[in-house]
Amino acid sequence: WLSRGLFEALLNFIGQATNEDYSLRAALYEFHYQPIANAFRSAVEAGADVKIIYDAESTYKVENLATIQAAGLDETNSVIPRTVTEGIRHNKFIVLLKKNKPIAVWTGSTNISAGGIFGHSNVGHIIRDKDTAKAYSDYWDLLSQNLTPTKIRPFVKELSPIPSGK
Repeated sequence: WLSRGLFEALLNFIGQATNEDYSLRAALYEFHYQPIANAFRSAVEAGADVKIIYDAESTYKVENLATIQAAGLDETNSVIPRTVTEGIRHNKFIVLLKKNKPIAVWTGSTNISAGGIFGHSNVGHIIRDKDTAKAYSDYWDLLSQNLTPTKIRPFVKELSPIPSGK
């Protein structure tokens, strides 16, 4: 009951990737809650194409890698370390794709840690809007290139321009 449904909703979101028609694209800062890593592994075993960008430079580097290894995700070619070294790469989102088309996104303030899921008043949002999911998917594609902040900024500005105010 401590998760207030957050844990169950996150498991259910990942659990939608039930076969080779589905893909998951995640970008995660803290990624060291084993049951969630195991859920990603289950999606891989079901045939889904799973790719997870994780922070490999912060204070969570060791914990993130240990969780990935314990789930066997490092053996499935499912993980992409993010190693650029400026600021916090504080991404927390998962895109669900069906037949390579983004259909939904999970995002919010929840880190994939016991504290993030059970110990804080975090939120998780599931957005079932193809345009929003595509925007997150496009951003994930940029992050997967492991570009330095100076190199990624122009692309991010293009993907998500500041509204003109008109």
